[in-house]
Amino acid sequence: MQLHLPRRSIALFLCLLPLCIASCGGGDDDEQGTGNPGTDTTAPVTLASPPGGTYTESQSVTLTSTEPATIYHTIDGSIPAVGSANTLNGPSPVSGIAVNASPTSVKYFAVDAAGNEEVVRTQTYVIDAVIPVVNTVGPALDAFGLLNTQRITWQSSEDGAFRVQLGGNGSPGTGVQLQTGTVTANSQRLFDISGWQLGFVTPQPLWFVVSDAAGNDGRTSVELAVKNLESLPLVPETRGIAITPDGSALLASFYNANGIAVYDIDPASPTFHTPIAGVSVGLHPTGLAITPDGTRAYVGHDTGVDVIDITGLVALPIIVPGVDPIADVVITPDGSRAYFARSGILYVLDTDPSSPSFHVVQPAVPNVPLLRSANLAATPDGNYLVVAWFGVSAYSVAVIDIAPESPTYHSVIQTPVPLGLGNPVAPAASHDSNFAFVGNAQSNLARINFNAAPIAIDLASASISPDAALVASGDEHLLVLDQGASALTIVDPVSLQVLGSVPWLTLGRVSAITPDGRFAYVLRNAGLSTQQLVAVPLE
Repeated sequence: MQLHLPRRSIALFLCLLPLCIASCGGGDDDEQGTGNPGTDTTAPVTLASPPGGTYTESQSVTLTSTEPATIYHTIDGSIPAVGSANTLNGPSPVSGIAVNASPTSVKYFAVDAAGNEEVVRTQTYVIDAVIPVVNTVGPALDAFGLLNTQRITWQSSEDGAFRVQLGGNGSPGTGVQLQTGTVTANSQRLFDISGWQLGFVTPQPLWFVVSDAAGNDGRTSVELAVKNLESLPLVPETRGIAITPDGSALLASFYNANGIAVYDIDPASPTFHTPIAGVSVGLHPTGLAITPDGTRAYVGHDTGVDVIDITGLVALPIIVPGVDPIADVVITPDGSRAYFARSGILYVLDTDPSSPSFHVVQPAVPNVPLLRSANLAATPDGNYLVVAWFGVSAYSVAVIDIAPESPTYHSVIQTPVPLGLGNPVAPAASHDSNFAFVGNAQSNLARINFNAAPIAIDLASASISPDAALVASGDEHLLVLDQGASALTIVDPVSLQVLGSVPWLTLGRVSAITPDGRFAYVLRNAGLSTQQLVAVPLE
């Protein structure tokens, strides 16, 4: 069958045919080989370099579009427009746009060849060349002691990020960074620093550095110093020291010279830190103890114990059974008894002049196998004696009841450190009698807790290998002669955390703190020709 269309219908169909072909995708698809380009409907995107922000100096800005385009811009804060008198234009990239004033807003857009127009964009620049003024408030600080803490007040004229740095010139990496944070303009801040943070390399600058939003650094520093160390002249191989209860004199035992020297340690005296007397004693004297009334001293040596009349400087021998040297002597707080160990036996000596058994020696605790002598510490309440036993390579710590009225008097209450390998440690008791500090079987710092039932032992979290421990007045700090680090280590006695360490070369177990807590006398370079007994200012 044939279809017959009117002539007008045929003509209309021929007219609409190109539109039909175009709508079916056959007109500008380059893949069909027509060669006709696609329509560009994408506006360019323009980037500014450097971007808006705060800078310390004038900036030269460059505007670059993502495709060839003409860029229109203003720097007076007005909206750019094509043909406007205050609108500058040029082909991308447009460079050398000077930003000198603060703040400056650069507004811009781009138009590509197809007429696609970008939205107006804005970059704001702040030029801040003003350096923050940083200053401390208050007078200059005097030199202070190792355990003292000084508070410094400081402030900045601008907001910013700050750092506190010890040493160097204030630049990062030239000192030790102690604190960081943010500061508000003209708001005073407080910073505390302790003497142990300085050590004995003084004076040192403490820097306060503030960086504002532009990166301007303002800084100031204060000079800090700890009080000077002072050395006492010694005969090599000093093995023990003791300080009189009034803090006026120090007695030192000279192991090879078989003698005791008396030093003036009264800071107000014209003979301060010089030897003022001496006395000969038994062979190889070591540990010393002074009675609470300050009249007598007892020193252990290879053959027994000597009692020294401090006023007349006369030494009398007391025979003690056994063959091993007596390393240490301790006197009870009431002055009635002295304890020392020899050949594995703990002995008690009556030191009460009014007693009928005055200067009689008796065994207090039975023999401890493998152990020869001991370092000792008595709690100030007179209830316990900490005995740090040692042999050729063995070590043990026992707690002895030394309260005469106790039903367990002269009994071993507990052995918090069982017998094992270890190095000798000179223990110390806290002033409140709650704790004692010793070394454990692994030669690490340990704390005996007398408040626990049974008596407990806590270990320091840090690796500290003590030769001896000293408890500062107020029980706020523990000074440890740390043989592992060859340092005088400051420890928090509550947390057992290390607060700081001061290099100290070769250490020994010889140390004592004055009754007023102002000085610690600590042996340095023990056993060497360069040996010193150094007065360390604590306050």
